[in-house]
Amino acid sequence: MSDDLQNTTQDTTFHGKVVLYQPRRGYRFSLDSLLLAHFIDRQSSKTLDLCAGCGIVGLLLLFTNRCETVTAVEIDAHLAQLAEKNADLNGLSEKYVVSKKDYRRFSPPSSGRGFELVISNPPYFPAGSGRLNPDDAEAQGRHERHGRLDDLLAKASQCMTPKGRLALVLPAFRLHELAVKLDRRGLRIKRLRMVHPHPDKSAGQVLIEAVRGKNTRLEVMAPLIVRRIDGEYSEEVEAILAGNWPSLEHS
Repeated sequence: MSDDLQNTTQDTTFHGKVVLYQPRRGYRFSLDSLLLAHFIDRQSSKTLDLCAGCGIVGLLLLFTNRCETVTAVEIDAHLAQLAEKNADLNGLSEKYVVSKKDYRRFSPPSSGRGFELVISNPPYFPAGSGRLNPDDAEAQGRHERHGRLDDLLAKASQCMTPKGRLALVLPAFRLHELAVKLDRRGLRIKRLRMVHPHPDKSAGQVLIEAVRGKNTRLEVMAPLIVRRIDGEYSEEVEAILAGNWPSLEHS
């Protein structure tokens, strides 16, 4: 293994069909990333992934033919490098471009009409809230140290086509804050799905898709239950992990 991969692990999903390097310590992807990718219900030509990490969300969208190309923006140089390696490892490098920078400084190409889909699994916690992880990379992945939710929504709005979509996964307790901030930018939640760790537990995360327009009709989807009462993954989550995803038509 090369020196730059010494501090990584090689992990798989989709029963080994998708292989990904990620840091051995620090910020590592979780089930939330798969849930976000699975939440996408239409194909797109151009997708922008903000806070891309090791690239899992965008790469899964490519692997499942949910988009044609992905531009991934990641501030952490090591994670950005891993995203590039993961694209190559899975035969997707021709469709996957990594921009190694703070997303606040990312500018969409001057040519073209923007991105049909913007996705993000951003840091979950506002700066200054909760206990900060002593591991700097983990803290950066979990807390808004490089841009707040407002900044993320501003960049997404700037990069979206007029009929573009924004898809996010965030803690459920930030849903009201998110809705208010989206409204200020002329964006409305079109689809919403709450994610519950168990059938008898409150939602932990929320998946949302937002679009432009004041007359957007909100669809509240059936809740996604991660684990059954016995602690095993639900049938739906088992299917997500296995890569048994429905085929989609182009938007």
